Amino acid sequence: MAACSADAGNGVVPRLRGLLWRALTRLCPALPSASEGQAASASDQGRQAVLLSFPIRGEALLVRLAEALRDRVHFGMSGDDPFILTISRSPRLRLSIDRAAYVEFRAESASFHLTIDAAPESRVTLETTDFDTLVKFAVQYVAEEHRDLRNLEVAS
Repeated sequence: MAACSADAGNGVVPRLRGLLWRALTRLCPALPSASEGQAASASDQGRQAVLLSFPIRGEALLVRLAEALRDRVHFGMSGDDPFILTISRSPRLRLSIDRAAYVEFRAESASFHLTIDAAPESRVTLETTDFDTLVKFAVQYVAEEHRDLRNLEVAS
């Protein structure tokens, strides 16, 4: 402990802060330069650093979910295939499974929200932070829908 306080007096901490700030400004050009950062840190000693969320995590997980759904069920190439499996980004990050079901990733709570319109007056929703639970539920839904479609094709 004594070595740490002695090093702080020799300027080790300010040098480390400068090195970290320069690394951050290289990774994120929107940040002020290292010299501006050092001036700001010297004048704003009481301020806390803010960690910005990086939204790619949710999108990557939705892509993995789409891949899992494709792997489990053979999707037809015809135009009448009801499974969409497309990702959109507004207003929230969303994976559309078909016309009745979609999954949204809610970054503020890092949770997934699966919605299935089961009938005109009923809706099934699942909200979870557990990706594996989401995958199991979505795969079961797609498998059931796919089975129902195959039974309709055989009947007709």
